[in-house]
Amino acid sequence: MTVAAGVAALVVAKSALFHAFGPGLAVTVLVGLAVAVVLVPAMLAVLGRWTFWPYGLAAQAPAGVGRAAISDAVDDDGPADAAPSRLVRLLSRRWVAAVVAAAVIAVLVVAGRPVTELRSAVSPVAVLPAGNPVRDAAAAASAGFAPGILSPTGVIVSAPGITDRPQALAALAGQLHRQPGVDIVLGPDNQLPIQRLLNQRLPDQLGIFLAPDGGAARVLVVFDSDPLGATAVGHLGELRAAMPGLLATAGLAGAQVSYIGDTATGLSLVDQARADLVRVAVAVGLVNLLLLMLFLRALVAPL
Repeated sequence: MTVAAGVAALVVAKSALFHAFGPGLAVTVLVGLAVAVVLVPAMLAVLGRWTFWPYGLAAQAPAGVGRAAISDAVDDDGPADAAPSRLVRLLSRRWVAAVVAAAVIAVLVVAGRPVTELRSAVSPVAVLPAGNPVRDAAAAASAGFAPGILSPTGVIVSAPGITDRPQALAALAGQLHRQPGVDIVLGPDNQLPIQRLLNQRLPDQLGIFLAPDGGAARVLVVFDSDPLGATAVGHLGELRAAMPGLLATAGLAGAQVSYIGDTATGLSLVDQARADLVRVAVAVGLVNLLLLMLFLRALVAPL
């Protein structure tokens, strides 16, 4: 309770990150406490001596020996009518323990359902407090233009002589524009404002979209969501998966594609974090399971 109260004090922080982190960590501590004092004793009562298999109670131990031991321990600790004593006695009854264990597990499952809706993102602007100039400027730009205009994603298509294939590049740009989450696509076939002003095409786009050596072309993709948010990162992942088919349809099969920009960086971080999360979770689980098996000298109880 002390730890939960201490971390919950972070709610006074103005930063959205700490403001949300404090209560979340406090709830985590309280859930661990509830599991330790309610669910674990209930499971011990339900499983009985099989909890410590293969070194559990001897087969010839009289029935009720475990409950008697619990009663003796409770009586030694305090009055039998104390609340902790009544809880322990109640949980020592197998049918009551089974109901309590099922109820606690059901509550944990329901409470954990929002985890399935979590989406990975690395947006620093979203965690800035309200009224922050950077956040206000980002909101104004998103409202006046497409949200992704803050950081377009660059799609670099590389192949020998690709700059001499404007129709294929235009076809690819058109397909990119039809992908989910894409709001604007700028490529070699688009006139820039300076071009419209001069009413002429700039020489080789001054290297803006076409490489001077003719081996690469760039297309800018503007998403309709926060460039570093979970939605844009997810859309770029879908675009990356669909890119081989888009290249083949546009007549650019075999071309190499790379991605630059904040959304591409966020996708790389998310991919790495997701892989590390699984790897670390498995390693931590196995280490803790092994240690508990050694300390408890049992195979069932650690589970």
